[in-house]
Amino acid sequence: MQYYDEIKWCESCRSYVNFLLSLKGSYCIECGSEVFLFSKEDMRDFRKSLQEDKDKSPMRRAMKKRASNKKG
Repeated sequence: MQYYDEIKWCESCRSYVNFLLSLKGSYCIECGSEVFLFSKEDMRDFRKSLQEDKDKSPMRRAMKKRASNKKG
């Protein structure tokens, strides 16, 4: 991956920004604040989509079906 293509979320700038990486963390090149992989909203959406994908998987459906058969 190219350095200039990588971005992370800066809460202070309220946008995705380029960053500097150090041993202690990643920091915004604009304001110096610590940056994160996703914004809170994007992280919520990402986790929701992962859960939806899990629920749609054939294995998950089979496990739910087996569990409901054991109850009844």
